[in-house]
Amino acid sequence: MRVLVSYVTVGRGGDAVQVLALKAAFETLGHHVVLVGPHAVTPYAFGARATWRDRLRRVPWWLRDTAEVTASLVVARSALAAIAGGAFDLVLHRAGVYDLAAAALARRSAVPIVVYFDSHVEAERRACGDSHWRWLHAWTARRAGVAADVACVPSNAVATYYAGLGVPEDRLLLLPNGVSEAQLRLGHELAQRQPPFTRQNTCTIGYVGSLASWHRVDLLLDALRRLRTAGSGTVYRATIVGEGHTGEALRRLAGQMGLERAVTWRGALEHGAAIHAIGEFDVAVLPDTLDVGAPMKLSEYAAAARPIVAPDRANIRDLFAPGREVVLVPPGDAEALAHAVSTLAADPEGARRIGMAAQTRVAERTWEAAITRLLGRLELRIG
Repeated sequence: MRVLVSYVTVGRGGDAVQVLALKAAFETLGHHVVLVGPHAVTPYAFGARATWRDRLRRVPWWLRDTAEVTASLVVARSALAAIAGGAFDLVLHRAGVYDLAAAALARRSAVPIVVYFDSHVEAERRACGDSHWRWLHAWTARRAGVAADVACVPSNAVATYYAGLGVPEDRLLLLPNGVSEAQLRLGHELAQRQPPFTRQNTCTIGYVGSLASWHRVDLLLDALRRLRTAGSGTVYRATIVGEGHTGEALRRLAGQMGLERAVTWRGALEHGAAIHAIGEFDVAVLPDTLDVGAPMKLSEYAAAARPIVAPDRANIRDLFAPGREVVLVPPGDAEALAHAVSTLAADPEGARRIGMAAQTRVAERTWEAAITRLLGRLELRIG
């Protein structure tokens, strides 16, 4: 089967990983994929490799959004040209905030159209302190959802959001972010080679992801400070992999807390290197997140059988069973975060059981399994 995968804009983090993971999953299952978008997909590329959208970050939201509308038109034209130039059996389009491409593709193509709504725009813009053209976003999302044969979403919260904008509920298909089968195999190798808590009286707390304000990495630093001053006999350290707009402030905060030698800042790593870094963690932490998505880092932590500490939010409970597959703490509570980590460190066997249970859970949510579910939903149309 030939598949056209198109996208409007993606950043440098999980959404870029997601696009490439979807492409790779199709290919693993034996399908040929053509990728079409206005810029290259470059996960964790910073500095000179940053995308054009990153360079617009400091300009007013309405100017960035004008650029996104333009990008949507560019993608529609490129995707239609690709369809005209080759026979495709399926189009999977990752929708933008103002997506004009999906409806155009549906009108001009005789093959099934899948629209992937990844974001809860209202929540994300609110977290960034930005606004958006709500009427235009709602209108384009509704048109895209009505035009699609299937509208994929990563979480129940995102499904509710787009249904509220007018996307038909019978088109919605829940496909949480996962990991590839290859990454899961690597995770098993990492778990066998270096299980959590193999270094006596040492606990490395790890975080992988963007240093965005809503991830509250400052809470991790505060928890680390509390753990190091508790006098438990365990040496606590932290490894932080990623970059973002709070990076400089977080490094200053670590210095103010006296944690200069206790925190290793790995910066933005290539995705494969970031996965290997997770294998160095004893406890994998997501200090906080928005309450609408399906954080990909949790699946990546779980693939390596790391015990996870995460905020007690409904979307996290949808992914892992509290107490058995993940340890949940009240959002914003550094003391509770520190206590959860110290409890895991005091019971290494119990911590490893939690990590293994999470690994078993995420094995059910590989990208290949997600694509298989999607194709099953479309079975009557693609033959």
